[in-house]
Amino acid sequence: MEQRQIRLDVLGVRIEVPSHQPVVMLRGAEPGTGELHVAIMVGTAEATAISMGMDRQVPPRPMTHDLLVDALNGLAEGVQSIEIGLLDSSTYFGTITLSRGQVLDARASDAIAVAVRARCPITMAESPLR
Repeated sequence: MEQRQIRLDVLGVRIEVPSHQPVVMLRGAEPGTGELHVAIMVGTAEATAISMGMDRQVPPRPMTHDLLVDALNGLAEGVQSIEIGLLDSSTYFGTITLSRGQVLDARASDAIAVAVRARCPITMAESPLR
């Protein structure tokens, strides 16, 4: 049976104490879903990329995720959506759906970094969010 997909907002990146591990925080974006949330551990470089994308910071030279979004805009008419999934009890993955319908496999952190730059929706099945 197909699970309901919940649209998510990226709240930001936090540092988990005491491990100092960056964590990206996502929360349900639709009415009645604000109590649904997920915290995904990410690497330091990915945390920086997500934060810079959220803040709309433009570096002097394109970062990897900026280059990827520019390439997808030019070659595939852009990014339509991002879906985050749960591979096992603690490993998340991402899929990037392009405007032409192609689907790319990605790490969750990279997919989120693309989403904040492309300003596209992020969704996740409801069950891991509970």
